[in-house]
Amino acid sequence: MFRGNAATVKRESEAFPSVEAFVGAALQVVKQVDSREKRGRDREHELERILAAIWLLCRCGVQWRAIGLMTGLPWTTVYYHFARWTRLGLWRRLAVGLVGMLRVFYGQDPSVGVADTRSVRSTPTAGARGIDGGKKVNGIKLSIVTERWGFPLAMRVTTADVNDRDSLRDMLVELRAEWPSVDKLLADLGYSGQKLNDDAKERGFEMLVKKCGDGSGKFRPTEIRWVVERTFGWLSRWRRTVVCYETPCPND
Repeated sequence: MFRGNAATVKRESEAFPSVEAFVGAALQVVKQVDSREKRGRDREHELERILAAIWLLCRCGVQWRAIGLMTGLPWTTVYYHFARWTRLGLWRRLAVGLVGMLRVFYGQDPSVGVADTRSVRSTPTAGARGIDGGKKVNGIKLSIVTERWGFPLAMRVTTADVNDRDSLRDMLVELRAEWPSVDKLLADLGYSGQKLNDDAKERGFEMLVKKCGDGSGKFRPTEIRWVVERTFGWLSRWRRTVVCYETPCPND
């Protein structure tokens, strides 16, 4: 099963436990991303302050205009950089780089992925949304594949009415390109189906679909499937991931 003690797992449950940790990790990637495009004017505000404002917004769940009052930065400037860095793939690069560093620490590449979804309630101002009939949630659906420690390998955000199998099918190409060492995918019965199984096999994955529970009616994830539930627990600590209030940025 898992190497490392409870203290290690607790420490790693927060990828960026402080604003300083996030800014320090993001700043180097931001400079690389910014170098791709020529800017017509000099940046008026320091990158560190803008990154700290974005971290604060995601952590505390405040509004964009409130961030302006709290940080002294124009909220339009903070949002502009957030949208631009989203379009350039900054957040994806941070996530992939962080998981890659952790895999180096553990001395092995991920070989097993754990797939699951969570439906999140959305407000009418959040743009497109749908109803998850099983969970009775009107909003969006977060589909995720994690490695055995619970760190995300691939994510996809759709309306909540999108089938779990369709979401995973769309992530297979991304998962194969970024994590070629993964060859098995663990999932519950929501991912059963010959078409998904065939698509996964074509991409080099073996689907291992198993029922969760012991017949008592209680949720009991089998084998290491519980790690993805812990990942959703980590995400719930960031208030911006609990309820969707606004239309996502491009490529968000």
